[in-house]
Amino acid sequence: MPVEKNTKIIRKANSFLVLDAIRRNGSITIEGIIDQTGLSRPTVLSILKKLQNDEVVMANGFAATEVGRQPALYSLNSINHLAIGIDVDGPPVNLVVSGLDGEVLYSHTWDIGFDDEGALIAESILNQILAAMEKLHVGHQDVLGIALGLPASIDMYKNQTVRLSRLTKWNNFPIHDYIQSQTKIKTYVRNDTHLISVAEHQFLQGVRNSLFIVHRSGIGMSVIINDQIYEGAMGNSGYIGHTTIDINGRQCDCGLKGCFETYCSKRAIVKDYLTVSGKKATYPEILDLASGGDQTAIRVLELAGEYFGVGISNFIRTFEIYNVIIGDIICSEDHVFFRSIVTSTERNLKNFTDEKPAIIRGKLDSGNFGLGGCQFILEKFFARPKLRLGEAVR
Repeated sequence: MPVEKNTKIIRKANSFLVLDAIRRNGSITIEGIIDQTGLSRPTVLSILKKLQNDEVVMANGFAATEVGRQPALYSLNSINHLAIGIDVDGPPVNLVVSGLDGEVLYSHTWDIGFDDEGALIAESILNQILAAMEKLHVGHQDVLGIALGLPASIDMYKNQTVRLSRLTKWNNFPIHDYIQSQTKIKTYVRNDTHLISVAEHQFLQGVRNSLFIVHRSGIGMSVIINDQIYEGAMGNSGYIGHTTIDINGRQCDCGLKGCFETYCSKRAIVKDYLTVSGKKATYPEILDLASGGDQTAIRVLELAGEYFGVGISNFIRTFEIYNVIIGDIICSEDHVFFRSIVTSTERNLKNFTDEKPAIIRGKLDSGNFGLGGCQFILEKFFARPKLRLGEAVR
């Protein structure tokens, strides 16, 4: 490998070390960077100068000291480089814009129709992206990337959907090509649950392995192993909503019968309550009715919780991971629905293990689910470079 190329690789590695130290500490002095990275002062100063010229890092006040001159603090220039994350559930869609530090700068939620054409949904998303950029007074050159989370099986290498059953007229619309060509911003298409779990995992302290399950119009799961999402071959691991629990069961929109989500998703609960009571009610309303002692609501939620727990116990058996986070469930952990899920899970694991699963509700609210896409973009920006220094010394 030529010396010039070898030098570029080393410079890239050193830049990562400096940027990672700043990101982890929030703000840090030059001496702090030297101590944490082991790099020489001239190297750190040279890298800081470039990062400041690129408006990635900025001087941000001074560190307190009892004697001598106060050393300058350096931090991320969080508002000059943005990330956009979009979470599509249906009907709700959530868009979040964050800075380099992951803080939310803008968030907006709107509804689409289950029967909307793919082109109409894409146009709606594009308009909201452009509105957000206008509101924040930024251009395409200021945005690091856009990550779209879709309730679909996807091909993450081609950045496209393969199957999206819930939005019946999606017709595999090439949303990646459309959004990227219209905005001139690098765009990624990923499974919605995988992206949400990226943000949700930030709240877990000391937990490296977990199952994150999102409970919404459908149900999805992300498997976290050693702090990393297990993507699977194409980016669809944890596609649990359409796992079959009864081959002669309820008809699903995907064309199969007995899919897991037809028994315990929000849509399933709403449908079951209408069937049993003859009354229309939204999922939040059914939760409130159960809290108020409505026996029909309680029975419907207990049955849904029973099915949910059976599913969770199967997933725990599959991965032998006992930390389970349920996102977007809305209710508290002492609600009859949540208690039913936990009870069913524990009962169905009795013949498998003595280990008690830790099942908790997610911290992230649905109004910020797009933050997962932002975190995905930021992780790409801050990723440790893949170096091949072995080649450099041959």
